[in-house]
Amino acid sequence: MNKVCLISSCAPFIGEKKKIQEASFYSWSLLPFEQVIILGNEQGVVDECDKYGFTNIQDVQYSNKTLSIDHSAIMLDDAFNKVVDILHDDIDIVVWMNSDIVVVSPDLQVFADIQEKYKSCAGWGRRWDLEMPKSFLISKNSKKELEIIYQHISDVVIHPYCGIDIFFWSKDLFIEQANITPNFVVNGWCTDHYFNYIQKTLTLHRFETTNAFIGIHLKHKTDTQFDEGWNRAKEHNQRLYTKYVSGKVPLPTMWR
Repeated sequence: MNKVCLISSCAPFIGEKKKIQEASFYSWSLLPFEQVIILGNEQGVVDECDKYGFTNIQDVQYSNKTLSIDHSAIMLDDAFNKVVDILHDDIDIVVWMNSDIVVVSPDLQVFADIQEKYKSCAGWGRRWDLEMPKSFLISKNSKKELEIIYQHISDVVIHPYCGIDIFFWSKDLFIEQANITPNFVVNGWCTDHYFNYIQKTLTLHRFETTNAFIGIHLKHKTDTQFDEGWNRAKEHNQRLYTKYVSGKVPLPTMWR
């Protein structure tokens, strides 16, 4: 079995997002990740990382300090380079996944199968959407919440290709990409499409793991203040995406 490092960043552990991220973290702890790295200093992240022995990198750059936009989100270039600094030497695969993705795959075999054939590889996975069950909101512990998700597994619907929440690279390619990543804001759109663009330019095999490494996204509310800041981050990312990709791959229709 090859060794996999999972990296992610979080929203503050407040309200619905707290419950969803707690369920996500619990599901990750059940998988044989060699290393889990959580980026940022959002409220509650230290306690949650301590609970499962995840590594927390707090000293990452944020957009409200680095850019002139009022949105506190992690800068991708700085984050990736800090991950490279602490990656275990024996890591084979690096996986980026959003913090609200609950993984229901039984193991990480899909990555071993891919890398057995191709040492250098990359790929992505779409998320599966699930309307949040009422019983999930009133549950008191992460184990029970994961059981509730399994009970509703037949209700999940695969998200269109605009919802790519999981990316992976062989370690050598991740390090290579970390060195050329522009200063995107994490979770401000276009980030996923930049990942996809970079992977398309690589002369290697790319794989979709949607049906093998299953990540479930529980639909949740967002507050207006966050949406306003997120939109400004999206505009920043859109400008960067256009700069780096224009003329090489078409912009997604939603940004034309």
